[in-house]
Amino acid sequence: MLAFRIVLIGLLIGFEVDNSSLAENDSALILTPLIEGGRIEEARRRADVHLNGFRLFNVTSYSGFFTVNTEFNSNLFFWYLEAAENKTTAPVMVYTSGWNASSLFGLFNLNGHASIEGFRAHRRHHSFHKFCHMVYLDHAVGRGFSFTEDDRGYRTDQEGIAEDMFSAVVQFFRLFPELKGNGLYLGGASYGGKAALSLAHRIHNSNESGLLKGVFLSAPFIDPVGQMGYGDFLTSVGLLGRVSRRLFDREESAIRQLVSAGNYTESGKRIGRMIFGRESTLAQATGFVLSTNYVYDRPYDMDWEGWMEVDDVRAMLHVGARRLSDGEMASARLAADIARSVTPTLEQLLAAGYRVLMTGGQLDLVCNHPALVRLLEALQWPGKRGFADARRKTLMDGALPGAYLTAYHNLAYVLFLASDHSPEIRNPDSVYAIVRNFLRGVPVEEWSLK
Repeated sequence: MLAFRIVLIGLLIGFEVDNSSLAENDSALILTPLIEGGRIEEARRRADVHLNGFRLFNVTSYSGFFTVNTEFNSNLFFWYLEAAENKTTAPVMVYTSGWNASSLFGLFNLNGHASIEGFRAHRRHHSFHKFCHMVYLDHAVGRGFSFTEDDRGYRTDQEGIAEDMFSAVVQFFRLFPELKGNGLYLGGASYGGKAALSLAHRIHNSNESGLLKGVFLSAPFIDPVGQMGYGDFLTSVGLLGRVSRRLFDREESAIRQLVSAGNYTESGKRIGRMIFGRESTLAQATGFVLSTNYVYDRPYDMDWEGWMEVDDVRAMLHVGARRLSDGEMASARLAADIARSVTPTLEQLLAAGYRVLMTGGQLDLVCNHPALVRLLEALQWPGKRGFADARRKTLMDGALPGAYLTAYHNLAYVLFLASDHSPEIRNPDSVYAIVRNFLRGVPVEEWSLK
């Protein structure tokens, strides 16, 4: 497998870093002034990701920051991978990760061109950039490399997040105007599904509505209260007994009462205490610290975070002195947003005719299949009856079932077998095939896992 290794700070597979290059990158690359000044070619040249001409796995890419709020100097980080195939016509996907996650989690752990083990970068053969222009964008300042210089710049709701992301998307298409007619899709994983839907709604209600074609939601955590039912689910898979089941039932009842009373801040905090972390109700009752897989309680590989601390890598990505944020400040400001549902937004987008692909994993705990089915069945949209009556199709992975597809009109739901909260990790080839079919507009009757 093609890989490269950083052996010393200042060296990258034998390419020595030019000190002037590092000096130029000592400050984060803010592209907005260049874009507003009409210096597009200069902005693209400076955003180009390379080290003395070397490109990671020969992928053309660009990174930097867009200023999304001048009053508070709020800036969102992005890393754009140019499509490998059909560059002039391939669609654009703006992709964002989950709750506290940097957009780079999606790139390195799920569907980007590289994964990191130790200080070795490995080529990912099922990278989405092969069939679309992938733009990994942090969905809130204070997450990843994105930052604000005023506490008032931290967003407290999806409307604010969508406004910042919309500003970034508009600037992206000013930087790469040749992509504007290719079709735009928004992708969001887990809690990032909220941001994807909110941004879609913002674009729909703007002069740029013609850009948007659809939304990809991977294991979406978009209706946290409606998706609860953890007592029933965990009991059904053998993780709860009668007594521990009552703990979840009482906690969920209390959360629903808080929501009914309009106390979204406390309800959001209690959802977190129920299912996330070592002190959660989930951990105390089942021994499972994570909520991503109800069979294996294994953490994600996060070696890429250490890779981001290497000077040469930071110089390539133009992040300057900025360090990856733990996201705690941004998350604290969004406490009241956790329990709020964005299903009305999803309903509006479906009614407007936008294409939506939702995926789930059979072994997912936090966004488990029964909860996603309840969410889908409760949606109020013109295709509600048709989707409910649609026959589920088995998609074969060789000689064995690999996924189940339910689709009607502009909504499709795919459940990946033997997968969890991040289907791209367990079923990379299958997810690749489904998302490629979706973005290419292949009729669902012709979808397969190949």
